[in-house]
Amino acid sequence: MVTEIPIPSLEAAQDILFRRLGLTDAAIALIAEREDCEILTDDLDLYEAVSRRGLKAHNFTHLRAANLGL
Repeated sequence: MVTEIPIPSLEAAQDILFRRLGLTDAAIALIAEREDCEILTDDLDLYEAVSRRGLKAHNFTHLRAANLGL
């Protein structure tokens, strides 16, 4: 079962990430902080931003490269 966690657009737009990464990525970062959950993404900018916040994040490209032994 998946639970949707709403974040008001106005709240996400006030996050520092909004200007650089947009509304969706800002909301993802806020949810990850509040819910103490990990992020799985192929968006390097989002991955780096949430990692800098000390959040647990995984990048598809990094996982794929590790899996291929690159």
